Amino acid sequence: MKKLENIRKTIVTCATEYKRTFSGKNYIHIYECNKSLYHIESEFLNTNYLHLTGIKTKLKPEDFFQQCVDNKISIRDIELKKDGTTELKISVLPSLKHIISCNALIGDYEQSHRRLIVDTVLGDAKKLMTIGFSLKDTGYYVPQTLLKEDVKGLSNQLNKVVAVYSKSIDESFYNNCTFICKGTESLKIEEYIRSVSEM
Repeated sequence: MKKLENIRKTIVTCATEYKRTFSGKNYIHIYECNKSLYHIESEFLNTNYLHLTGIKTKLKPEDFFQQCVDNKISIRDIELKKDGTTELKISVLPSLKHIISCNALIGDYEQSHRRLIVDTVLGDAKKLMTIGFSLKDTGYYVPQTLLKEDVKGLSNQLNKVVAVYSKSIDESFYNNCTFICKGTESLKIEEYIRSVSEM
Protein backbone atom coordinates (compact mmCIF):
# COMPACT_ATOMS: atom_id res chain seq x y z
CA MET A 1 0.00 0.00 0.00
CA LYS A 2 2.84 2.37 0.82
CA LYS A 3 4.42 1.75 -2.59
CA LEU A 4 1.14 2.57 -4.34
CA GLU A 5 0.67 5.72 -2.29
CA ASN A 6 4.18 6.90 -3.17
CA ILE A 7 3.47 6.25 -6.84
CA ARG A 8 0.15 8.06 -6.55
CA LYS A 9 1.91 11.12 -5.15
CA THR A 10 4.48 11.02 -7.94
CA ILE A 11 1.96 10.83 -10.77
CA VAL A 12 -0.07 13.66 -9.19
CA THR A 13 2.98 15.92 -8.93
CA CYS A 14 4.20 15.04 -12.42
CA ALA A 15 0.75 15.54 -13.96
CA THR A 16 0.80 19.16 -12.80
CA GLU A 17 4.25 19.60 -14.33
CA TYR A 18 3.15 17.86 -17.54
CA LYS A 19 0.16 20.18 -17.84
CA ARG A 20 2.37 23.25 -17.40
CA THR A 21 5.23 22.13 -19.65
CA PHE A 22 3.78 19.83 -22.30
CA SER A 23 0.01 19.69 -22.47
CA GLY A 24 -1.43 21.29 -25.59
CA LYS A 25 1.98 22.09 -27.02
CA ASN A 26 4.10 21.22 -30.02
CA TYR A 27 7.86 20.90 -29.71
CA ILE A 28 10.35 20.92 -32.54
CA HIS A 29 13.62 19.10 -31.90
CA ILE A 30 16.22 20.23 -34.41
CA TYR A 31 19.22 17.98 -34.88
CA GLU A 32 22.32 17.96 -37.04
CA CYS A 33 23.38 15.14 -39.35
CA ASN A 34 26.29 15.42 -41.78
CA LYS A 35 26.35 19.18 -41.21
CA SER A 36 22.72 19.58 -42.29
CA LEU A 37 19.73 20.35 -40.10
CA TYR A 38 16.72 18.07 -39.69
CA HIS A 39 13.85 17.97 -37.22
CA ILE A 40 10.89 16.19 -35.73
CA GLU A 41 7.76 17.93 -34.50
CA SER A 42 6.00 16.41 -31.50
CA GLU A 43 2.54 16.88 -30.06
CA PHE A 44 1.77 16.43 -26.38
CA LEU A 45 -1.85 15.84 -25.35
CA ASN A 46 -3.46 15.06 -22.00
CA THR A 47 -4.21 11.55 -23.24
CA ASN A 48 -0.49 10.79 -23.71
CA TYR A 49 0.27 11.06 -20.00
CA LEU A 50 -1.09 7.63 -19.07
CA HIS A 51 1.28 5.90 -21.52
CA LEU A 52 4.27 7.64 -19.94
CA THR A 53 3.40 6.46 -16.43
CA GLY A 54 3.09 2.78 -17.30
CA ILE A 55 0.07 2.55 -14.99
CA LYS A 56 -2.71 0.03 -15.65
CA THR A 57 -6.13 1.50 -14.93
CA LYS A 58 -9.77 1.20 -15.90
CA LEU A 59 -9.98 4.98 -16.28
CA LYS A 60 -9.91 6.53 -19.74
CA PRO A 61 -6.61 8.35 -20.50
CA GLU A 62 -8.20 11.81 -20.35
CA ASP A 63 -9.99 11.03 -17.07
CA PHE A 64 -6.83 9.53 -15.59
CA PHE A 65 -4.87 12.67 -16.38
CA GLN A 66 -7.51 15.03 -15.03
CA GLN A 67 -7.86 13.09 -11.79
CA CYS A 68 -4.10 13.23 -11.34
CA VAL A 69 -4.10 17.00 -11.94
CA ASP A 70 -6.98 17.44 -9.49
CA ASN A 71 -5.28 15.14 -6.95
CA LYS A 72 -8.38 12.92 -6.95
CA ILE A 73 -6.71 9.78 -8.26
CA SER A 74 -7.00 6.89 -5.79
CA ILE A 75 -4.67 3.97 -5.24
CA ARG A 76 -7.70 1.84 -6.16
CA ASP A 77 -7.39 3.26 -9.68
CA ILE A 78 -3.74 2.25 -9.96
CA GLU A 79 -2.34 -1.13 -10.95
CA LEU A 80 1.33 -1.88 -11.54
CA LYS A 81 2.44 -4.05 -14.42
CA LYS A 82 3.85 -7.38 -13.29
CA ASP A 83 7.00 -7.02 -15.41
CA GLY A 84 8.27 -4.13 -13.25
CA THR A 85 8.18 -1.55 -16.05
CA THR A 86 5.74 0.71 -14.19
CA GLU A 87 8.22 1.34 -11.37
CA LEU A 88 10.98 2.05 -13.91
CA LYS A 89 8.86 4.60 -15.75
CA ILE A 90 7.75 6.27 -12.53
CA SER A 91 11.36 6.57 -11.36
CA VAL A 92 12.26 8.79 -14.34
CA LEU A 93 8.89 10.53 -14.80
CA PRO A 94 9.96 13.55 -12.67
CA SER A 95 12.88 14.09 -15.07
CA LEU A 96 10.68 14.21 -18.17
CA LYS A 97 10.52 18.02 -18.08
CA HIS A 98 14.29 18.22 -18.62
CA ILE A 99 14.21 16.55 -22.04
CA ILE A 100 13.29 19.88 -23.66
CA SER A 101 16.13 21.80 -22.04
CA CYS A 102 19.17 19.53 -21.96
CA ASN A 103 21.76 17.96 -24.25
CA ALA A 104 20.02 15.10 -26.01
CA LEU A 105 20.39 12.52 -28.77
CA ILE A 106 17.76 11.48 -31.30
CA GLY A 107 17.47 8.68 -33.82
CA ASP A 108 15.26 6.13 -35.54
CA TYR A 109 14.28 3.24 -33.31
CA GLU A 110 16.11 0.05 -34.21
CA GLN A 111 13.50 -2.67 -33.77
CA SER A 112 15.99 -5.49 -33.35
CA HIS A 113 16.91 -4.18 -29.89
CA ARG A 114 13.57 -4.87 -28.18
CA ARG A 115 9.85 -4.86 -28.86
CA LEU A 116 8.57 -1.29 -28.79
CA ILE A 117 5.93 0.18 -31.06
CA VAL A 118 7.71 3.48 -31.71
CA ASP A 119 9.41 5.16 -34.65
CA THR A 120 11.86 7.57 -33.04
CA VAL A 121 13.73 7.66 -29.74
CA LEU A 122 14.96 10.73 -27.88
CA GLY A 123 17.22 10.44 -24.87
CA ASP A 124 19.17 12.72 -22.58
CA ALA A 125 22.95 12.70 -22.89
CA LYS A 126 23.29 11.71 -19.23
CA LYS A 127 21.83 8.29 -20.12
CA LEU A 128 19.00 8.60 -17.59
CA MET A 129 15.92 8.20 -19.77
CA THR A 130 14.51 7.83 -23.26
CA ILE A 131 11.17 8.83 -24.77
CA GLY A 132 9.75 6.76 -27.60
CA PHE A 133 7.67 8.62 -30.21
CA SER A 134 5.24 7.28 -32.80
CA LEU A 135 4.59 9.13 -36.04
CA LYS A 136 0.92 9.90 -36.67
CA ASP A 137 -0.89 10.67 -39.91
CA THR A 138 -0.88 14.35 -38.92
CA GLY A 139 2.90 14.42 -39.34
CA TYR A 140 3.45 14.93 -35.64
CA TYR A 141 5.24 12.53 -33.35
CA VAL A 142 3.41 11.67 -30.14
CA PRO A 143 5.05 10.33 -26.96
CA GLN A 144 4.31 6.63 -26.69
CA THR A 145 6.55 5.41 -23.89
CA LEU A 146 9.09 6.50 -21.30
CA LEU A 147 12.09 4.31 -20.51
CA LYS A 148 14.73 4.26 -17.83
CA GLU A 149 17.32 3.41 -20.42
CA ASP A 150 20.23 4.83 -22.37
CA VAL A 151 19.06 5.85 -25.84
CA LYS A 152 22.29 4.52 -27.31
CA GLY A 153 20.96 1.00 -26.86
CA LEU A 154 17.86 1.70 -28.93
CA SER A 155 19.18 3.24 -32.14
CA ASN A 156 22.05 2.47 -34.48
CA GLN A 157 22.44 6.08 -35.60
CA LEU A 158 21.97 8.91 -33.16
CA ASN A 159 22.28 12.61 -33.86
CA LYS A 160 22.85 15.50 -31.51
CA VAL A 161 19.91 17.78 -30.79
CA VAL A 162 21.08 21.36 -31.34
CA ALA A 163 17.90 23.27 -30.49
CA VAL A 164 14.39 22.85 -29.11
CA TYR A 165 11.51 25.29 -29.58
CA SER A 166 7.87 25.13 -28.55
CA LYS A 167 4.48 26.61 -29.41
CA SER A 168 0.84 26.11 -28.51
CA ILE A 169 -0.95 23.62 -30.74
CA ASP A 170 -3.17 26.38 -32.14
CA GLU A 171 -0.19 28.53 -33.14
CA SER A 172 1.64 28.25 -36.45
CA PHE A 173 5.10 29.51 -35.47
CA TYR A 174 7.55 28.16 -32.92
CA ASN A 175 8.19 31.20 -30.75
CA ASN A 176 9.73 29.85 -27.55
CA CYS A 177 13.28 28.52 -27.34
CA THR A 178 13.72 26.00 -24.53
CA PHE A 179 17.20 24.80 -25.49
CA ILE A 180 20.03 25.72 -27.82
CA CYS A 181 23.29 23.83 -27.85
CA LYS A 182 26.44 25.71 -26.97
CA GLY A 183 28.17 26.92 -30.11
CA THR A 184 25.01 26.77 -32.25
CA GLU A 185 24.18 29.89 -34.26
CA SER A 186 20.74 31.07 -33.11
CA LEU A 187 20.13 32.99 -36.35
CA LYS A 188 20.72 29.83 -38.38
CA ILE A 189 18.21 27.95 -36.21
CA GLU A 190 15.62 30.72 -36.45
CA GLU A 191 15.95 30.76 -40.25
CA TYR A 192 15.48 27.00 -40.30
CA ILE A 193 12.35 27.25 -38.14
CA ARG A 194 10.91 29.91 -40.42
CA SER A 195 11.45 27.64 -43.41
CA VAL A 196 9.68 24.80 -41.59
CA SER A 197 6.74 27.02 -40.64
CA GLU A 198 6.31 28.14 -44.24
CA MET A 199 6.15 24.62 -45.59
